[in-house]
Amino acid sequence: MLTSGIVQSYIAAKKLPEDITITRLTELFDAAGVVANIKIISPPEVQLQEDEKPSKTAIIVYYSDETARRALQDLDENTSLDLSRPIELQYFGPSTMQAVENELNQQALAKALQETWLGVSTSGTKETIEPYF
Repeated sequence: MLTSGIVQSYIAAKKLPEDITITRLTELFDAAGVVANIKIISPPEVQLQEDEKPSKTAIIVYYSDETARRALQDLDENTSLDLSRPIELQYFGPSTMQAVENELNQQALAKALQETWLGVSTSGTKETIEPYF
């Protein structure tokens, strides 16, 4: 498929409910401009905090960087579509689907390692860990 002159731009929507659908996401993200593609991914299996709910992430592709930036501005922390928590968006700009997916997986794993091995919670609290020696 020839896409000469078209620069696709990517954003990720995090902390989506497990039952989110592409149809629901299209309804929301088309408000900022025409969406080229949406892919829903499940983050790597990690242990959740007690108060944390399982969630999914979606990669949203726009035909232009301007549209992706508008979506980021208009929809970040949005609670549309009766979602149980605000949408958290991350801008990736011009990229590829695989590069964005790889980066999101690395972020999820780094967060899990930080919380598990360092005793640091992303909610802002820190546990005290006694050294082994």
